[in-house]
Amino acid sequence: MSSQNEGSHTRNHVTGSAKNIVQAGHIHGDVHIHQSSSNPIDVALNELANAVRAQWKNEAAQRNLLDPAPLSVLWTATSPVKDHAGNIPGAFVGLSNESRNLADSFRSLPHRRLVVLGEGGAGKTTLAILLLLALLEEVAPDDPIPVLISIASWEPHQEHLHTWLSRKLEEHYPGLLRYGREIAQRIVTERRIMPVLDGLDEITAPRQAAALIALNRSLTSSDPIIITCRTEAYNYAIQAGDVLRAATTVHAQPVSPNSVIDYLRSSTPPNRIRQWYPVFEHIKTWPNSPATLTLTTPLMVSLAKAVYAYSPIPPIELLDTRRFPDRSSIENHLLDSLLPSLYHIHPQPPTPGRRSQNRPYSPVKASTQLTFLARHLYKLNTRDFAWWQLKYATPTFIFGFTAWLLYTITIAVSAIALESVDSTTNFYMLLGSYLTLSIVIWIWCSTHSRKLIPPIRAFSSATRASKRMSTYALKVLMRSFAFTAAMGVVFLISIGPLIRSFDLEDPAKTLGSTTVPALVLVLVGRLLWRGTIKNLWTPLTEMDASTPPRTLKSDRTVNMLILANLIPMLIAYTLWTRSIMAPTVGIPLILGFFLSSSWWNFTVSRFWLALTGRTPLRLMRFLEDAHERGVLRQVGGLYQFRHARLHDHLLNRSN
Repeated sequence: MSSQNEGSHTRNHVTGSAKNIVQAGHIHGDVHIHQSSSNPIDVALNELANAVRAQWKNEAAQRNLLDPAPLSVLWTATSPVKDHAGNIPGAFVGLSNESRNLADSFRSLPHRRLVVLGEGGAGKTTLAILLLLALLEEVAPDDPIPVLISIASWEPHQEHLHTWLSRKLEEHYPGLLRYGREIAQRIVTERRIMPVLDGLDEITAPRQAAALIALNRSLTSSDPIIITCRTEAYNYAIQAGDVLRAATTVHAQPVSPNSVIDYLRSSTPPNRIRQWYPVFEHIKTWPNSPATLTLTTPLMVSLAKAVYAYSPIPPIELLDTRRFPDRSSIENHLLDSLLPSLYHIHPQPPTPGRRSQNRPYSPVKASTQLTFLARHLYKLNTRDFAWWQLKYATPTFIFGFTAWLLYTITIAVSAIALESVDSTTNFYMLLGSYLTLSIVIWIWCSTHSRKLIPPIRAFSSATRASKRMSTYALKVLMRSFAFTAAMGVVFLISIGPLIRSFDLEDPAKTLGSTTVPALVLVLVGRLLWRGTIKNLWTPLTEMDASTPPRTLKSDRTVNMLILANLIPMLIAYTLWTRSIMAPTVGIPLILGFFLSSSWWNFTVSRFWLALTGRTPLRLMRFLEDAHERGVLRQVGGLYQFRHARLHDHLLNRSN
């Protein structure tokens, strides 16, 4: 092969055979050629890396972390709460706005273990996100994929680290199940991911110490890990347990006045920059004033920027020491002003996939509804909002009443339909069954509404896309016939003697009139199940990170499809046999399944909370809007307040 650049003296000439050829004018560093792999784990990891990168790039954009001139925060390994010096021969230093240098500093650590410490609002999660994205920019073939997971749900006394990580991978990235039921477990046990565990301080103190001990037992010397935690909580945890062995601890340095000035100057609209001049002069002149001390943390700097970006009141009010005599008074003022400033801004632009444009929300109502959300999470002792746990904010009798009402309407419709088909229907028997079962349904739904039933995960590895549909359809048909035949044998053995014991003119005819319709419907039902619902559980698109709206839609779709299979079967069986027993028994069974679904409980809860004025009727849309405004953040299928300080502030204000 030869190649010559016209008009120059450069000429490339290759003789013999070569598997890979790279031509370039200048090459800096090594050249890595990665061949495509057929190993399911390698393919799954490649898609996982893309999904993680897309997820946290979007979240970083929502947080304004990808601005051309972000706030510069210096992180240094100066914290005394670390392992023995001989176990951590390496140093970590970097600026938050230099992500490539952060990644290089992390890779230079011998064990690649990092504990990120700081006070509330120091930017610990921000550093974790930026470091994760920087590491994903250059991933060697054998490098583990960094995955950021909130540690709040881990119970180290009850669940091994690998079991918990596998479960969180399946929850946050359900597309992994395309590659097998055990793919997440294999990825974790083969140490192909690097956990980035956010918020060790968000679990109880005994669990913090237990978590550090469990991590030391589960990690090998070559396992990298990143943990974020508040300094005070980590100090307590290591006193009660142990440090994270061989880990470098880093701490955020206070943001310098020059960094604050540079950031606010570059991020403020030019026509409003002059209003900041008195503040700039003040923080350079008075280093120990309340305003200067407040603006030493990234959180407060970002809040000040958001609050005064479009406010008619200039930020010079922060210098009023009579109104704000100390640092905490300024911080509370900024936290109080954040939601009104965010919700006074014009409505958010339409988002792809939305049916309609976001409606504007009143700042007062939004603040009230977010305060209710904060109190709801406090009662559950968590910072994670899971939509399927909203039922805990609803009185139990509401679920019993709605179940009874739905059952009553269904029975009434069934009675009218049966009367039109068969005028000899025994309505006294139907009425007695209704009264009995309605009481049972009310009690059952009222007592079981507190039980946590997670949403149906609309993914499974039962059917691989690579299978030919004709082969799959034949297997489904053969297995369904075999299943139906087996059910027929069981039915005849168990019910046949009972029917023959009755004084019937033709027991065989009676047995056939009940068995044949039932078996036909069993066959049809199994074919519908295998052909629709099981295929629905097979992901057909590229793997994306799980989100709250996606999990809600998935749970609703699966439940609707199951009902779409069961209801026609019940109607067909009733019309075929002319028996009132079918609706009398079948309707409660179908309703029992439907009323225990996560989607139904969420729907009842949001209607009740909207009627009582605590949340908007379109709650999920409100939460999506809050995420886009920067009030909430997404962590897999969960929402969290973007700032824990804001969460705590709303709680304190409500009390």
